[in-house]
Amino acid sequence: MCMIRANARAGNEVRRLPGAAIVPNHVRSQFGWSVAYHPIFPFSLTQIYRPGRIPLVRVGAIIRCQMTPLIGPIGKFCMRLLHIADVHLGRPFRWLGRERGSARRAELRATLGRAVALARERKVDALCIAGDLYERENALPAVGELLRETFAALENTPVLIAPGNHDYYSPGCLYDQTVWPANVHIFRQPALTPVRVADGVVWGLAFVGPERRASPLSGAVRPSSEREVVLCHAEVVESGGSSLFGPLEPSALATAGFRFALLGHVHRGQVDEARRFAYPGSLEPLDPREEGPRWALQIDVTGDGVTIEQIPIARRRAIQVELDVSEIRTRDDWERALAEWSPAWLDATVKLRLVGTLRGELSSRPEFIADSLADYDVDLEMLARPEEDLRMLARQQTTLGAFIRATQERIDGASDPAERIHWEDVLAVGLAAFRGQEVTLR
Repeated sequence: MCMIRANARAGNEVRRLPGAAIVPNHVRSQFGWSVAYHPIFPFSLTQIYRPGRIPLVRVGAIIRCQMTPLIGPIGKFCMRLLHIADVHLGRPFRWLGRERGSARRAELRATLGRAVALARERKVDALCIAGDLYERENALPAVGELLRETFAALENTPVLIAPGNHDYYSPGCLYDQTVWPANVHIFRQPALTPVRVADGVVWGLAFVGPERRASPLSGAVRPSSEREVVLCHAEVVESGGSSLFGPLEPSALATAGFRFALLGHVHRGQVDEARRFAYPGSLEPLDPREEGPRWALQIDVTGDGVTIEQIPIARRRAIQVELDVSEIRTRDDWERALAEWSPAWLDATVKLRLVGTLRGELSSRPEFIADSLADYDVDLEMLARPEEDLRMLARQQTTLGAFIRATQERIDGASDPAERIHWEDVLAVGLAAFRGQEVTLR
């Protein structure tokens, strides 16, 4: 059994709670000592027993003592982990342009800093990172130096890193170039290897290339206890499924004997306690289409199971917006509409679709729409089409006129909305082709 030390000084009164459940919840004190807390009364020490001995703590005692941990009716403490993944430091954000892309990269660094501060605040036994910590093709030595300094702030708290498909391990990569502090452990092998954490074990592996077709559990050694978890980059698949990114069947976790899997790769947070896995999601949305939750996950592992707390940490959210611009005719009209819509975009990464018909200035000078969005993280998709005088064009005795007349007949004779939309799209593509333009279909 491991030993638990309890420290009490003036102002930190240690109390015995008669009838208290004797299940400690381990945290690390500022001196690196372990303190046992009652699960319901988190600020008071519980009864602590050694086999055949009386309680060591008296009511109101001010003491310094050393005690043997216990096994209570609920279970015994194992380890507390903070689980994050998919940070993607160095992401180019090309769609945002140089200035705003640089600002977003700084936001990613700041959010990672908050995750590390959270690990320190929660006094976890290890910070676990399930891959894609950085983007390999954009990872300069400065990224390694930033990570070294960031993780060194955790001092004796282990940082466990399981490289994924974007930061895969190979000899000489950034993981090898960086001089890491002693508390950082990087899994470098494609097979699961163990690291002891508190009273449990974390098994991790590395992607060693941009793809991995084998299951993370392939060839795994069966754990010796129920207090052992997996940390890796993987894609959950159903029975018999395949993936280029570490296919993992949840049923195989229980069969292999692991308590839980701390996963990365999916950017939308997902917790499935019944099937024994969790994705925290990317620290921040990396693309406007990445709607949904994302967290840092505090995972408490005991011999009886896991308890998971979802801790929101992202400063941004991803949203998709569709706006009809058919009633907007002038630049002033557009700017007034933008002033009304944009307050909801200030903390968001936005996929903006403009639909309807471009009329007036929006038709003759559509470039000012994109210019007006420069101060927002907006990915613009222009689905609105310029207003056309089709009747006049159809009267022309030209190839264009003949095309419009024939297509308009199909539109007017459509038997259902889907067929009508199809021929309207044909007309739009044809008009764009005649003008040498591009068009986005609905």
